[in-house]
Amino acid sequence: MTIFEVFDIPLDHPELSREIIGNERAGYKVAVCQRDVALYGAMLLFTLIYIAFGKNIAQLPFLLWVILAVAPMGVDGLWQLAGSYGLFSSAHESTPLIRSITGAMFGFFSGWILLPAIERSIQKEQSNT
Repeated sequence: MTIFEVFDIPLDHPELSREIIGNERAGYKVAVCQRDVALYGAMLLFTLIYIAFGKNIAQLPFLLWVILAVAPMGVDGLWQLAGSYGLFSSAHESTPLIRSITGAMFGFFSGWILLPAIERSIQKEQSNT
């Protein structure tokens, strides 16, 4: 389903899409996209979990981070990009739910790879002084 179908905008007047604020079906405009909100929220969630476990969570392996964080967001974005250029029989329009899920996965698993690495680096510096 396209933006024109969701908001009943005639295809010959795409400039009307600037007036869209949102609705229950498609979601509402925010200062940042759903993916960003989910990404930063999930990173905050992992940070709180990391602190609650006393900073004793091992770093996520790089390959696992690529599979769990980068690949889902990359597939969604590239699929939508390719679909918008007509490389598929029908265009793929990422939904707010898919954006939120892929953003949350990227944020959570990025926190898992970054925070233990930062903590280890700080401990290493402190032991050298």
